[in-house]
Amino acid sequence: MGLWVSQEMQGMLRETGAVPVLALRTEPLTPELAAIAGGDRIQLAKIQAQALRDNGYSVVEVVLRGNDDDIDAAIKAVFRIRKVLNMCVLAGTVLNREMAIELFKVGESGKPSGIVGPNFSPGVAEVCRAHNVPYIPGCETVSEVVQAWNCGCNVVKLYPWNQMGADKLKSIWDVMGGRVQYMPTGGIKLDTFKHVLGMRGVLCVGGSFYFTDPRPEAVAEVAQKVRAQMSAYR
Repeated sequence: MGLWVSQEMQGMLRETGAVPVLALRTEPLTPELAAIAGGDRIQLAKIQAQALRDNGYSVVEVVLRGNDDDIDAAIKAVFRIRKVLNMCVLAGTVLNREMAIELFKVGESGKPSGIVGPNFSPGVAEVCRAHNVPYIPGCETVSEVVQAWNCGCNVVKLYPWNQMGADKLKSIWDVMGGRVQYMPTGGIKLDTFKHVLGMRGVLCVGGSFYFTDPRPEAVAEVAQKVRAQMSAYR
């Protein structure tokens, strides 16, 4: 499979519509969140993912952001969610070869379901190919999409979407046709995601809006709203 996103995974992404983009908290947990998660931000991420899972979600993206400790915690969250909840977990914000390698150093924990980046990195592509893991790189221009496609990618993240929009997607489509499918991310909101999903070539979108209120019950409420809109849309 190499960098290719399989038909099965494409189906999960399409069904989900708006893929939750989960970032671990880098600031201290509030007393309420600390009580929920025992003061453990990795456990909080797992509980948030559980709220998604309980509402019919099978896919989540966990982003690797912040300092080294933050990234290490995010990597641990990727594998905890994957192992405990048996979800398709994409590791996001993987910028370079070194970050990709870190994801595969914990061999006993398995490997992420896929890797997502805000950029296209030949080094990340090399690591993903070696481990037979799909790669969804971030692209903003036609030339970047072409480069990713020539490297073997069939799904790309259009990022930052809030600086691109429909006209940029059309210009990319005019060149690429249906060779690649797209995952717009950046500035997607609960009240706009369905409009973006309706654009030609869009497989799914990425949204951090699920976690605007990080409490698990609030995450579940947003998930229910998205599922209701998706049921009507599809």
